Amino acid sequence: MGHTLLCRLGFFLICTLCCGYAEEHESKATLTANITEIPAGSSAKLTCSVDKPAGLKYELFKRTSSTDQTKLEEQPDGRFRVSEGGIYTCRGYETERYTTTSLSNEVVIYATVSKPTVTLQPNWYQIFKGEKVTLRCEIHGGGGAQWTYEWRPTSRNSPTSSEYRITAATESYSGEYRCRARRDYQVTDWSNAFSMTVEDKPTPSLKAGDEIIPLGGSVTLTCSVFNSTGWKFDWFRQKSESSGAQLIRNNEPNGVISISEGGLYSCRGRRGDPAFYTKTSSKVIIYKTVSEPTVTLQPNWSHIFRGEKVTLRCEIHGGGGAQWTYEWRPTSRNSPTSSKYRITAATESDSGEYRCSARGDYQITAWSDAFSLTVRADKPTASLTADQEIIPLRGSVTLTCSVSSSTGWKFDWFRQKSESSGAQPIRNNKPDGVIRISEGGLYSCRGGRGDPVFYTENSNKVTIYKTVPIIPNVILQPNWPQIFRGEKVTLRCEIHGGGGAQWTYEWSSTNRNSPTSSEYRITAADSGEYRCRGRTDVFTITEWGVLRLAVSGEFFFIFPPCLNFLRDFNIFCIKVTYFPKDSSIGENKLIVNKT
Repeated sequence: MGHTLLCRLGFFLICTLCCGYAEEHESKATLTANITEIPAGSSAKLTCSVDKPAGLKYELFKRTSSTDQTKLEEQPDGRFRVSEGGIYTCRGYETERYTTTSLSNEVVIYATVSKPTVTLQPNWYQIFKGEKVTLRCEIHGGGGAQWTYEWRPTSRNSPTSSEYRITAATESYSGEYRCRARRDYQVTDWSNAFSMTVEDKPTPSLKAGDEIIPLGGSVTLTCSVFNSTGWKFDWFRQKSESSGAQLIRNNEPNGVISISEGGLYSCRGRRGDPAFYTKTSSKVIIYKTVSEPTVTLQPNWSHIFRGEKVTLRCEIHGGGGAQWTYEWRPTSRNSPTSSKYRITAATESDSGEYRCSARGDYQITAWSDAFSLTVRADKPTASLTADQEIIPLRGSVTLTCSVSSSTGWKFDWFRQKSESSGAQPIRNNKPDGVIRISEGGLYSCRGGRGDPVFYTENSNKVTIYKTVPIIPNVILQPNWPQIFRGEKVTLRCEIHGGGGAQWTYEWSSTNRNSPTSSEYRITAADSGEYRCRGRTDVFTITEWGVLRLAVSGEFFFIFPPCLNFLRDFNIFCIKVTYFPKDSSIGENKLIVNKT
């Protein structure tokens, strides 16, 4: 029973499918078009229909000679709009039953695309001999189709591509150019004519805003190619009349530059890839005004002395590295044409006011301000000073050498070791004029400056003594324990350890002028301090030796009178000594002595 039912159901399905497939073949789609040639920029209407359209939708197909048939779109009412040429067909289909009709008849549609346009790349108004350009045939609305192009005139073996390349234009390329294109079921009209004229290589025009650059200013140069576009410019400058032109700026876009240097200027235009160059323009002379020069003195000394070598220099500020020719005033001295006025050995006749001016390639200056030069007839004498005359024990002394109201000196130093020897150089070419010394001697100095060196007169001599670690002994002779006012005594200065030197002695006491010998003879008057020291001819000096001398005041009493004849009678003579109050004794005393 079950098997019988299944068999009946299977048979029913098979019959249903067979019957439906047979109906599909009996229904055939029909495709119609309102136009078969589509005007440029328009479209055609296609209609797909079936005898029994109930429940059907419609599909549109297209193919060309170079492409397979492809489905374009679906529409429920079978109405389609197309704007491209090709071979079209259609069919109906039912979604629920998965059935389709057979394909319709073929309808051939031709599309007319818009007229192409000939353009020039680069888009220059004028073309010159030797330039590389390309004519391009541009089709608007042609899509990405593979077109075959045709060019007029055809005598030039025109290409079949959209580009007509001219690698090096000549006059023979001048004329009118047209193009058209064709492909499957599409064709264009001939384009409008494009006129191209090839001219001789142009010469740019160079103009200057002014011929003279003002001080600190600039001038504008303008380079242009008449009635032509697309140029960039190279700029050239000839620095001097004898030099060649040098490229100073390259590939400038606007043809206008600002310059601040004098020279002989020119320009040329360039455009394209590879670059096509114009001829070089005419040359324009530009002069630069530079500031007036300054006369300076080298070396820059405040005073010049007879015999010195000096150089006056004409310095130009802002003149760059130009080759200048110089003029000096006064001209009666056969002034040079260089920037340096050399005076090898100055004399009083070289005193005066000096001026200079200069001119160079495309530059000029005014006359400088006057520089006053005074040559002194007297040769200067250096001055030597010491901060002290005696070098302290294990110390030093500072010496200063200078030349009054004058600069630029270096100094040579001399020392005389003893009074009997000559001066010897100890230091040479010292720049600051100050040295420190730790040896005694007779010192002098001199200044020198310039090349060759000009020397001053030697300075005054300064005696410097060096302190040695010796303290003299001051000895009293006779060596009495008491010295009384009015007594005559000798002070002796004894120096030990001097190495056999010949000493000169110096005494110092209260209100006394000391001798220069080793002995100081005095008549005792008041108590006081006596000092001595020794000097040698090799400029050494000892420390001070000191003696404190106490002088006693005195008077005599004879009681009874002490006469010689009385001594025979054993009569005592009494000597009374009175010491007054003073700093040495400290109190009044009366001393009685038996004689």
